[in-house]
Amino acid sequence: MEFASGQVKNGAILTVGSDYTENGREAGLLTAEVIRGKDPSGIPFRAASKARRSVNLDTARRYGVTIPADWLKKADEVLPAGSK
Repeated sequence: MEFASGQVKNGAILTVGSDYTENGREAGLLTAEVIRGKDPSGIPFRAASKARRSVNLDTARRYGVTIPADWLKKADEVLPAGSK
């Protein structure tokens, strides 16, 4: 298991990691608040709001790992494409 979603394309069976697109969107919204005059010291820390799940079924099959159906349903990315 990896924590960088791109690693599933490099052969990791499962990844659970930050959704960098969503993190960027949230950072942009916070930046807009500061530009509009909000004091940055008054903005509380916020953890990433969404994790991205990815699975590589070819690698799982190769190692004899069965991915539960409910995990596959929640996955954001399933390789090979169209296997979800």
